[in-house]
Amino acid sequence: MGEIDELLEKTFRGETSEVGLYLAMARQAEREGHYERGCLPQATRDGRGGTCCKSS
Repeated sequence: MGEIDELLEKTFRGETSEVGLYLAMARQAEREGHYERGCLPQATRDGRGGTCCKSS
């Protein structure tokens, strides 16, 4: 694997890890009733399109 490939792989892993952490924290915030902090995109909740969460 070349140097660029390794850099891309590390960058991809880092970005996907950050997204996973964000989604986990957002889900926890929603479970605790903090909808304004846990605003998950509707698509991640029910598989449909949409952009944001229910209001508190």
